[in-house]
Amino acid sequence: MKTLFLCLVSIFSLTSSIQAQLSGTVKDHQGHPLPYASIYSKQSTLGTSSNDKGYFSLDLPAGKDDLIIQYIGYETKVIAVDITDKPHSIGDIQLKEQSVNLSEITVTANAEDPAYEIIRKVMEKRRYYLEQINSYHCRSYIKNKIRMEDMPESFMGQSTGDLGGLLDSIGRGILYLSETESELYYQRPGKFKEILISSRVSGNDQGFGFNKASDLDFSLYETHTTFGRPILSPVAPGAFGYYDYRLIGSFPDQDGHLVYKIALIPKRGEDPVYQGHLYVAGEYWCISQAELQLNAAAMKQPGLDNIQIKQVNIKIEQPDYWKTISQNIEFQGGLLGFRISGSFAAVFSSFELDPELPDNFFGNDVFLAQAEALTRDSLYWSNIRPIPLTKEEKLDYLKKD
Repeated sequence: MKTLFLCLVSIFSLTSSIQAQLSGTVKDHQGHPLPYASIYSKQSTLGTSSNDKGYFSLDLPAGKDDLIIQYIGYETKVIAVDITDKPHSIGDIQLKEQSVNLSEITVTANAEDPAYEIIRKVMEKRRYYLEQINSYHCRSYIKNKIRMEDMPESFMGQSTGDLGGLLDSIGRGILYLSETESELYYQRPGKFKEILISSRVSGNDQGFGFNKASDLDFSLYETHTTFGRPILSPVAPGAFGYYDYRLIGSFPDQDGHLVYKIALIPKRGEDPVYQGHLYVAGEYWCISQAELQLNAAAMKQPGLDNIQIKQVNIKIEQPDYWKTISQNIEFQGGLLGFRISGSFAAVFSSFELDPELPDNFFGNDVFLAQAEALTRDSLYWSNIRPIPLTKEEKLDYLKKD
């Protein structure tokens, strides 16, 4: 009996460890790819983002699951999947633009926009969501890319050429490309420890990417986030003095709960505040998604013209534990005739709340690298990379490596 039990345990362990790659392409109703869509398993916190061309791949354990596909401004789609031990493509996934409904909202007699009352409720829960999780551990992946978009033919009397083969014939191309995979640990208040598992920099086999998961795992419940200078959160104390709010409408999420879409409008052009939209989950009064922009006047950062931020938060554990699973930051700028663009794409997955850690785990070492972090080969990366490389990125690695 004991032998039979051990055999069954071994079989179940083996079955649960079987994973297969699920892939597809996220597009809009006109067939255009949707970059950096969020794709995750409903049964776990395993997830990924689509790449610049809308393509994604995700390793999931064998068994039945529901795949959730989200893109800000579009209806969420849920697809039932049956994962076997073989790779499977689900082809093109078309998302419809999100229609919003104003019929659920009652306009008050004093004609204040209903968005203000919704934001007040989020502000009341702000401290709760900041402090509800004492500690957590998760897996993170970050891809950082910087491209040259345009440049002068000469600089300080010297021909710029193609920058040593980095650029194409019209002066465009990838200047920098890196990927990092880390284990991220957090303990309240504000303690982070990051262990780098692997790092890859195009053209530099001894290079550490300057991607830190702790820098991209920021919360809008904090009073400020720093982009050049501290930017005031739209749900921070005192935000009503800097923001106007307008309710665009509401729509049901995949579970039938109302989500409110709220426009953020700066009161003054040069204040350090965001523009864009917040999506508030009405049952929880928390931020489920954010689509934000910062212009040069708000940041006052020389060389940066604008930044766009897309953040997706999901409930990782009952009853109301929410965390960011994807954070995408794109930027454009220029100086002295040079024009660049760039992006940070971050995926957070496999969350574990209140992990058992030694008492002295959070010490002076906040960033450590495993000895083999720089030795991972391309096969390793192709197996663990949650955001597939685009054709341009593949060619950049081939050319520079």
